[in-house]
Amino acid sequence: MHSPFPLLLVLVTSLFPLPGTGEAAAFVPVLLPPAVAGQSPGGSPQTARNVLVLAMAADSSQVLLAEQKTESSITLRVTDRLGVTVETELVRFQSAESAPQFTAEELSGLDKTRAILKKLNLKKAVRSFLAPDDKALVSLRFEKDGYHLALVTSAGENELLLLPARADFDIGSWFSPDGKTLYLAGWRDDDGPGDQSPAGVLQISPVTAEAALAPARIDEVLLRDARLLLDGRRFARAAETVSRALDRNSSIDALELSARALAYAGKWKESAAAYQSLADSQEAPAKEALGRLQHSPLVREALLRNLDIGHDKSLAFKAAKGFEGTTVWVKVKDSTGRNIAIFKPTNGNTYHRGEVFTYQMAKILGLEEMYPVTILYTLDAAGCKKLEEALSETAYKGPKEGNRKLVLSRCRKGQLEGAVKEWVLDFQFYQAIGKSDRLKKSALFRHLTREGAFPEKGKMVKVTTKTRLYKPDNCKSATYTGDIELAGLARDLSDMLVMDVLNANEDRFPGANVHFKSLTTTREVKTCEFDFGESRLYSLDNGATFKGTYSNGFVDFTKRLKPTRFHRRTFYRLSAIADYVDAKRAIPFCLSTWGIGTREELTAFLALDKGDDHPRRKVPFSLFDSNLRAVLKVMRKLEGDSGAWFR
Repeated sequence: MHSPFPLLLVLVTSLFPLPGTGEAAAFVPVLLPPAVAGQSPGGSPQTARNVLVLAMAADSSQVLLAEQKTESSITLRVTDRLGVTVETELVRFQSAESAPQFTAEELSGLDKTRAILKKLNLKKAVRSFLAPDDKALVSLRFEKDGYHLALVTSAGENELLLLPARADFDIGSWFSPDGKTLYLAGWRDDDGPGDQSPAGVLQISPVTAEAALAPARIDEVLLRDARLLLDGRRFARAAETVSRALDRNSSIDALELSARALAYAGKWKESAAAYQSLADSQEAPAKEALGRLQHSPLVREALLRNLDIGHDKSLAFKAAKGFEGTTVWVKVKDSTGRNIAIFKPTNGNTYHRGEVFTYQMAKILGLEEMYPVTILYTLDAAGCKKLEEALSETAYKGPKEGNRKLVLSRCRKGQLEGAVKEWVLDFQFYQAIGKSDRLKKSALFRHLTREGAFPEKGKMVKVTTKTRLYKPDNCKSATYTGDIELAGLARDLSDMLVMDVLNANEDRFPGANVHFKSLTTTREVKTCEFDFGESRLYSLDNGATFKGTYSNGFVDFTKRLKPTRFHRRTFYRLSAIADYVDAKRAIPFCLSTWGIGTREELTAFLALDKGDDHPRRKVPFSLFDSNLRAVLKVMRKLEGDSGAWFR
């Protein structure tokens, strides 16, 4: 612990402005007796792992606290509003397994708790971020130096508590019935998730506000806090905060932010509902918000996860034809005939879980905009019937026809697992670096080596391709141009080469699978000439993966191209994952932020919890782990070389 208060207690010493005066009114710090402060009267340490406010008197004169002493004991403590102990009751249980969960609901049901409530006529305390009569608001914002817990009143904001950026915590707020006292209680772990010794927290603060906060001010603080938390990739906390804002006011701003925050927190239905509310609105700002959300990968994932492609009769399968190699897959079309997704099972060169892994791994590395949204989906008998009808409408030549028959034979067994990928628009091949020999000769390549110059930040470069493959029907060929920031392009390309080792990609340069994608709106500037505007490097097809460690991706990384300049964030996150797998550290933030808390959850998140009959995919997580070590072996040799890391 790095807190100066490693035991129970963080107390008020701050100054609170008087409403409307702008002058500070000093309050005497609340001093708790030794037992509450973390020392028993005899002087021996008495730590608390967690603290809850269970009940209060109607006149706020007394408060019932629960302190978790050990996994099998708690202390029920009655204090006055200044924290002075009135009485205590130690409750022991036979074992940690027989102890109730440390929640207000569970602890309020204990016989000793009920006896105290009856004796002192205490009422259940309600956890709330907003004071009675809206006179005060508890704000949680995230900035570079950490989490700031502050009390917001009509007079301004007063910081109560600062927690390190790496901290894990659950600190609730309770206001007294008269609104004159705020209790912060819970636990903090300044070393981050995974530590088994959290410190209990209790902070008692006076509230001196006279005027209520304006509703617009409350909404403003909640949305500000949610944005800061989301920008800091504190997804669960951002979703909780924006849900409070949405409960109060379903404004366009609140709906847009909630669609993003809820998606990043994995609340798919709620995110899709917020998106649909915007889609149902006729207001111009709602349409603008929808346009912005369509560039958010996780919002698109929420929409994709809410599709039931196997049972929804408004969704149809259509066999893919044309330039699609030997892999068999089907388009998913809506009732208007618009392509919205594809369903691709393992066959030919495609391993569908490799496609899912790549997108999920990109999320962990913060590269989700570089890869198409891809999820696991299993067709049942009804879905397989739809697939069979679609694939029966066509026949292919050569190996692809054999793959069609293979897919049908598997589906006739009653179910078929595959990858559902979003239908991607506004992308094109990046032909100038689509082959490894072209990339090595390009001016861009020197930025991928530690001997080369660092790419200039902010400098924009134009990327162009002329194609006959993906074009409007009225064009024999079409030209596409985009603008990409040079430093971002070089960094993304380095990250793409790293990912190609992690997923054992066989088809990056053999298949010319290097693309660029518009991040804004595409415009036709001349007949058959299209401007993508701001763009980013993009990897559309990631199916030819997980066939072995010695892949084309590995050879590109170690022999053909040998990049020697990398993204430090990528290195740190991969190192943290490897150390976690080796049990050398607790769960790293890059995993916990996605709700991953165990190795089993990591394996499932990456879609590596199940293999298939391919000889090298019996235990796919082991293959990933081997590839991860291969990447880190190269990176760690360069760790002390300042030229090897993008600035």
